[in-house]
Amino acid sequence: MVETKNYTGWIFGDAKSKEWTQTIYRNKSRFQNPLRQNFKHTKAVESFLSLSPRYVHSVVVFVGDSKFKTDLPDNVTYLWELCPYILSYRDLLLGTSRVRTIAMMLSYHKEGREFRQPPTEAG
Repeated sequence: MVETKNYTGWIFGDAKSKEWTQTIYRNKSRFQNPLRQNFKHTKAVESFLSLSPRYVHSVVVFVGDSKFKTDLPDNVTYLWELCPYILSYRDLLLGTSRVRTIAMMLSYHKEGREFRQPPTEAG
């Protein structure tokens, strides 16, 4: 699951904080920790697709002109680092037929239709 955030200014936050802070000059504003937000999204996808957590990865991508002033959590990156981040995952987790089934389920869902054959855990 990719969660994108378009922020400018300095960003302060860590993986465990409930909120992060954006600072532009002297103006500070808080926003929900996007890792916590994306955790909810990954759980929804796992449930909908009947997948175990090992198959759904969470990454937060900052696409705006922002700069982290704290260490980046492991699964937070900038847009220009997204491809290397994705390519760092080398293990094949799902087979081609499983990926096709998942794509079909998502397509049906988008169209408001029900897909009756849930995918199995075997690849």
